[in-house]
Order: sequence, then structure tokens, then C-alpha cells
Amino acid sequence: MAKKRGKRKTKRRGKKQNKLKQYLMIAIFLILLVGVLERKYIAFQMERYDVKTLDKEQLNLDFIIGTVDEVGGDSMQLNWQEVTALVAVNKYNQISTISRWDIQKVANRFIKGNNVLSFSSVVNGYGYTLEQKKLAYQYLSELKNYGYIPQKLQSDSKEMQFINEIKEVAIDHYDAYGILPSITIAQAIIESHWGNSELALIANNLFGIKASGNWDGASVVYETREYYDELVTDAFRQYDDVQQSIADHANFLMSNPRYAQFFEQETYVNQALALQEAGYSTATDKLGNKIYAQKLIQIIQQYNLQLIDHVVKHD
Repeated sequence: MAKKRGKRKTKRRGKKQNKLKQYLMIAIFLILLVGVLERKYIAFQMERYDVKTLDKEQLNLDFIIGTVDEVGGDSMQLNWQEVTALVAVNKYNQISTISRWDIQKVANRFIKGNNVLSFSSVVNGYGYTLEQKKLAYQYLSELKNYGYIPQKLQSDSKEMQFINEIKEVAIDHYDAYGILPSITIAQAIIESHWGNSELALIANNLFGIKASGNWDGASVVYETREYYDELVTDAFRQYDDVQQSIADHANFLMSNPRYAQFFEQETYVNQALALQEAGYSTATDKLGNKIYAQKLIQIIQQYNLQLIDHVVKHD
């Protein structure tokens, strides 16, 4: 009797194991089938829509850049071009239908703990087909010199020539002091009118720093505009060259206690707001509202200067 019961138990175990094997085979088959159907659907959609060239004119840059920066939060600087390239792949180049959720979904793929992943890591890590991967890199390439005013982002434009002249020094000062390159460059653009202001030309002063306090170097007297339309005459610091001006800009901020909060900020938006609150500039609109941070942020976004921040912070 004991032998018969043992045989029956062995048969039941064998039947259970066979059923488990059958279920496992069915599950594997269904997974493979879903994969095949998904690839066929992707291929069908790519044939249905024109995916060959990114439809950049349909991009809402304010919406995209703002949403990408929101996902990055107070410490990370994501690359809006990388996010947009993958959103375009996901949407089969139907740029006009991009939603906030579409952007947030892709942007969050770049964040892993306290780190920002590279474009290649995200492209290779989320099940894209070979054709989709090729499109992702193609779209990113098409976005390289694209922005609010594309013609001014070309390497031979006078604006980009000025930016490139001070870019490396700005990066060095980020490494040394934590001042984001976008902030250094944007301040130089605004304060010196792209290096063409009289103060910049005669004194190499790119940042409008006055010769007050403990300054014991050379200075020049110069008329400038403060608040909305008030003209004042004051003494400003004079430098031997532009590099000396950039170096003193960092020293000026570091040595002044009122900018302590500035150095605790890790994104261009927050550093711009901290400069405004610390009183770096008296610029206001007709109603007396402070506008310095807004001006800095606008310049940074127009010339993709936050992408330099992305490289130095995360690459």
C-alpha cells in the first residue's frame, strides 16, 4: 500500500511539473509574440508618419524647456534636446501633440538616484528598436544648433563667437567656485552688451563691478543706468584683459557675504534668483518689479547656455 501511495504522489508531482512547464512555455510564447507585435506596430507607425526629419518648427520651446527643468528640480540640469529627441521618437515625430506627461516620462528616465544618465545609456536601456535608436541620434543631431533664434546659435554668429571666447574660463570658474557657466556667460552678455559696452571696451569690465569697498586697482568713471531709467555716474573697476575681469567676478561674489545663498544653489534658475535677491543689479520694469533674474534666465535659454551646465555637472 505504501508503495502504491508513493507511486501516486510521484505521478501527481510529475503532472504538476508538466503543467508548470506548459504554462512556462505559453508565457514565453506570449512574451515573444508581444515583442513581435510591438515591433510590427512600431514599423507600421514609422511608415505611417513622416519620421525622417524632425519637425522642429512645431516645438513649443517654452513648454519643453520649462518642463524638463522642473523634472531636474533644484540640483540636476537635464538636457532638453536629449529629452526632446526621445519624445519625438516615442511620438513618431508628431511634435504638436507632445504633452507634459510625455516630457516628464522621458526626462525621468535620465535620472537614476542622484545621477543623470547619458543619452546613450537611456537609448540603449529602454527597449528601442535599432531603427528607433538611429532616429534618436539623428533627431539629437538636428537639434544641436536649434533654439529660440536658430541663426544666432550657429558657430559663425557674433553671439556664439563671444560665448565661445569666454566659455572655457567660465567652466574653469565653475570647477573652482561653483558658479555655473551659464550664469557667468549670461551676466557678461547682459552687463557688457556682448562685450560692446564702453565700459567693456575701455576697461575690460564685463560685469559692471564698481570700484568700491576694498578695491585698490585701477578704475574708470562711467555713466550707467540703474533701476528703470535712472542715469548715475560712478567709478568702475578696470582690468588688463577679459580673463582678469572674469576672475575678479568670481572673487567679488566669493568675498561678499550677501552672496552666500547664491553659492548654495545648483541650477541656473536658482542662481539667477539668488543674484537678484542679493542685489547684484538694480534693474526693474516700469512698475518697479525686479527683472534681473528674468533677463538672465531668458538669455540662458535663448542661447542654450544651460546645456553647458549639463555637461560640467553630469558628463
